[in-house]
Amino acid sequence: MTTTDFTNELKQIIGCSLNRGERPFVCDGYPATCHVMVVGQEPATALLEDWWSFWDTEYGFREDGFESAYKNHHKNHGKKGSDTRVKFLNRITCNLNPELKSLETNASMGGATSWYSNEEVLKLLLKEMHNLQAIIAFGRYARTMVGQSGRLRYLINPDAKIYEYKLRGHKDCYLIAEIDRICAEIKQRRHKDT
Repeated sequence: MTTTDFTNELKQIIGCSLNRGERPFVCDGYPATCHVMVVGQEPATALLEDWWSFWDTEYGFREDGFESAYKNHHKNHGKKGSDTRVKFLNRITCNLNPELKSLETNASMGGATSWYSNEEVLKLLLKEMHNLQAIIAFGRYARTMVGQSGRLRYLINPDAKIYEYKLRGHKDCYLIAEIDRICAEIKQRRHKDT
């Protein structure tokens, strides 16, 4: 599928304007180039910017612009420090880069106050991500969609490893250690395959 075809199909699924803080996914560039998918419950922070303002049909998603808007939103709303999303995703990015790219998405495209399924976007992503090596699913809804017995399991590359975690009951230090372990395993598997 070309980037134009992908963009058109995505617009059919989510529409041409997302102005209520919806966030179908975040990555740097085109989703098909990503190797790891991180699936959470829902976006905790609803940005005012339309998600499409970070999309370029030729390049894909412009993560640098999104991250800048995300940080500004946190700063302007009195949120101090980094949130859980930033902490864990930065850890994954630091562990995997430069050889592997990750994509972040959620079971819900809206936040906790406007929950609605992101299943159709997940289907499109899973069909396009031919290089997918691992899925990290955080939370019950994410596991229901892309976990070992999730309803979208049939779309997942059979060689991809699935890691599932509950959101509650784990200390951050445990999840950080798990992220480090998972990233090391993914890189080791990649080196064996090349």
